Amino acid sequence: MPSGYKKGEQMHHLVPAELFGAFVQNLSRQEAEIVINRANELGIRVGNDPANFIGLDKLTEHLRNDKYSDTVHGQLDDIGLESTELAGENRKQFKGLLNKIAGAPVSARLEALPMFVEYIAEPAIEIGRSKRPCAYGIQDNKALYQQELKEERLRELRAHEAESLGVPSKVTETEARGKALKQLLKGIQALDY
Repeated sequence: MPSGYKKGEQMHHLVPAELFGAFVQNLSRQEAEIVINRANELGIRVGNDPANFIGLDKLTEHLRNDKYSDTVHGQLDDIGLESTELAGENRKQFKGLLNKIAGAPVSARLEALPMFVEYIAEPAIEIGRSKRPCAYGIQDNKALYQQELKEERLRELRAHEAESLGVPSKVTETEARGKALKQLLKGIQALDY
């Protein structure tokens, strides 16, 4: 984890898993990869990506409570991003929005992603970074994505060269991505909606 972790801390998703989960629900593996790659390009890491986690003290930094008002979830609630605090009609509207996203075509999800990054993900990330400044922000994640693209191009070039020489490759890039996507989807499915 870029932000580090100390024993006993609770893990916190910088980009809210419940909110981003709607962007990949009901998609094929290939479609979900497209959406996740676009999110990474826009500077957010999602799901159980190590760059989307920070470790926080449960009482003093993480969960909303009466003793400490400056926790991450308290700050998220202050700006309207704490979905667990929604009730009644607000909760119904929130769930309706998630369902609308989860039912939208890939093109609509991709179109909505920049607004999601600007109005939800970036503020949520910055609240987390107020507790762990070494956590990756939008620009760090964009740089990480560009580095991953360079590495992928190099792997593809090497695989092509090996193939042309008749040398079998160990694991394809698609298989590696598939494993990462399965881990993300498993994490999203484990969320209590």
